[in-house]
Amino acid sequence: MGISLSENAKIINKFILDKDNNIIFGINTDEKLSIFYQYFIKEILSQNNISLKKIDDPNDINQGSINLFDSEDTLYISFKKIKYDGREKLINFLPYKDVKKYMNIGLINSYQIDKDIMFILKKNKLVNENELFEYLKLNPHLIETEIEKILINKKNVMFDNSNTTREDIYSIRMRISKIKKTGFNFRDLYDQIKKEATLKKFNFLVY
Repeated sequence: MGISLSENAKIINKFILDKDNNIIFGINTDEKLSIFYQYFIKEILSQNNISLKKIDDPNDINQGSINLFDSEDTLYISFKKIKYDGREKLINFLPYKDVKKYMNIGLINSYQIDKDIMFILKKNKLVNENELFEYLKLNPHLIETEIEKILINKKNVMFDNSNTTREDIYSIRMRISKIKKTGFNFRDLYDQIKKEATLKKFNFLVY
């Protein structure tokens, strides 16, 4: 039996197959959720051999890139307001006030993020990881890194950390500390946390 889709996952799957609609909208509330939904949508698209590309301008859309019967398909996502009437498929996340009129016609509702987090956990056979679920509800932008870490630890894989210096880890942690004190750029913070996890080869516990 397949995994039961969350409502937002159903909306995205329906959009992929809809030949008459090339744009849908989502609710964008903050950067944490934008990072999560970029990952969430990428995971759904990967099952259909479709890649995801983030854009800030409609001129970045490669017209002619979508062919849903080809393995090189691309779907676009933006978190900036874009005026778009092209034929490529675009998911545009905007503040609630700009998209509330689409609530009944296929809006990706980020207020249902708990269900979407659980869908991803089920997809990775982590449905019983209650502590992880509670942690991700507060830190949805870290979902990719946290899932990677726990899956590696479950396999009891041992890595050679001999080439990882304490200085490398220290410099990254100093960068993380600086980000938190100045500006708090979630994307930059996420990238640094992921880099630290890569350097440590995931050879540590999630919590």
